Amino acid sequence: LVKAMVGSGILAMPWAMKRFGLLASAVGLALLALLNVVSIELLVACRTALHDRDVERDARRRKRRPSSGGGDSDSVEDTSLIGPTTEWPSLNPYEVVATRIMGRPFGIATTAAIILAQLGVCTAYVDIIALFVEHVFPGTPRQLLIALLFAIFVVGGLTRDLRHLAGVAAAGVLCYVAVVAALVNESVP
Repeated sequence: LVKAMVGSGILAMPWAMKRFGLLASAVGLALLALLNVVSIELLVACRTALHDRDVERDARRRKRRPSSGGGDSDSVEDTSLIGPTTEWPSLNPYEVVATRIMGRPFGIATTAAIILAQLGVCTAYVDIIALFVEHVFPGTPRQLLIALLFAIFVVGGLTRDLRHLAGVAAAGVLCYVAVVAALVNESVP
């Protein structure tokens, strides 16, 4: 959750806080934090309620289903009822809630919106990285940098187990810390 909420916007916070003042910035940050907490709690509550409803529905179906083959129906587990409950781990929680409440087209639209938002963020990161590299290595062709970064993102995106990218994530966090430290150092008189 931290990675989803902390992005490049943190780099603009010192500038924004200076512009709006300490009191307004503190109130705004507290309000945004509260809205984040409430939205996450609502999402979890919706998903939990839908899951609980599915479990109850599946239990009622199993109880009503007649046994086949003359055996004891309680001793044989019914595996034919495969529905949203077993499919949920592969879906994002926003899609699950949207699909169950508004239908499959709305769930697909929700996932598409999330993907487009993330692509926008990736595009901004690629542009920022290309600007920094051009500054450090003047004369480097921008198109080459963007193509190289795109290739790196594609290879990273094909990784099936995100644990393999833990080192890259740790390096990213260290870069955030270094940039924030540099910003704080520059802003202190």
